[in-house]
Amino acid sequence: MIRRVLRRSLWLVGSFLIFATFMITQSPPSAAANTTSNPPTWPNSPASNASSPPFANIPHPVGLPAGPVASSADCPNPPKMSGPLPPGATISAPTLSPSNSSMDSGGTTVNVGGRCGYTLTWPGSGAGGDPSIYYNDWGNLYMPYGEVWASAGGNGYSGQVCYFNQYIVNSGGYAYSELELTGGYCNTDSSGIWSHTQVVTTSGVAGPVAAPPQFHEWAVSGYPGNVNYGFFEICLENPVGQQSDYWCNYGNFAPQF
Repeated sequence: MIRRVLRRSLWLVGSFLIFATFMITQSPPSAAANTTSNPPTWPNSPASNASSPPFANIPHPVGLPAGPVASSADCPNPPKMSGPLPPGATISAPTLSPSNSSMDSGGTTVNVGGRCGYTLTWPGSGAGGDPSIYYNDWGNLYMPYGEVWASAGGNGYSGQVCYFNQYIVNSGGYAYSELELTGGYCNTDSSGIWSHTQVVTTSGVAGPVAAPPQFHEWAVSGYPGNVNYGFFEICLENPVGQQSDYWCNYGNFAPQF
């Protein structure tokens, strides 16, 4: 009887130690894994659910070299832009983003340093003078269809980070690109220089620009057809605490990248 009780006690102690070891050695969740809800889809009228930011039509540089370059002399000057510049706006000569810049894309760290960057400045009423945006091009990055992609990206100079969820999917005859801000220093101030997304279909048509007006709220860009890729732009104050200078990272996300 004593032996049976002793064996039972030893078995319980051993089981507890195994369980405790398992609990202690588990890796903590990714800092970017801040999903708050399942992303919505709007198969009946997606365009009516898109909230365009006031500065949605401000263009960004396109056609830049993929990945890091040796020096700013390897960057186009001036760069090709996604659209016409605002009246009175100027685009700077290229500079290279900090070499240690990185982003977390779905749990994978991607080095985005040493890339061609430009500052767009235009006359306005920014609290600290003429508004400006430093553009950092992430390029083309992998993201699967139909899976919430928890990511993080930030200001390469100050180290401030914006956490966000991305989602691209085909549903009900529509292509969707969706964005949710989940934490950190994503900009939501009154400037309207906000993070946003835009779906691009396989026929080359871009859907409406959609921006989350606040944290933990999905913005949906939808258009009839199938997804080619989702364009995502993530903006932060540069530095935090003023409303004149901003830092915006942007890139295209799709399974084929």
